[in-house]
Amino acid sequence: MARMTRYRAPNPGDVVTVVSRFRNPGYGVPGGVRGDEEFTEVKSENVQVLPPYPWMTSREFCVPTGQGRDFPISVVSLESVVYLSRAKRNRISGTEQVKIKSSDGKSFYKVTLENGHGVRCTCRGFAYRGRCRHLKEAEK
Repeated sequence: MARMTRYRAPNPGDVVTVVSRFRNPGYGVPGGVRGDEEFTEVKSENVQVLPPYPWMTSREFCVPTGQGRDFPISVVSLESVVYLSRAKRNRISGTEQVKIKSSDGKSFYKVTLENGHGVRCTCRGFAYRGRCRHLKEAEK
């Protein structure tokens, strides 16, 4: 059963500050190599909530990490949130979605552009690597 939380998941496009708390997996384990702290807190300030991935639950939301291609997003579970604040403005303007043909030419992928830059694609390559050719194509 899910733990009760006092926060409601933010909507895609909302600008939020969120602090999440995670238990260190190696804490208290003999020979654990994860450090002396039982919990780690991660803070993301004034970030725009991204559209959810198909595999995410309604109790999770996605924010950018600012760590580039290696770790572009963080999926945050409401159960791990210790602080969540929404900015006064609800949306950042300039978000649009475009359809880009697949390489076989028979189907299309949906690419999300924010202020002219590709940030998400529905193709498998983006889900696996966090980047794909469709993003560059949509930016043209």
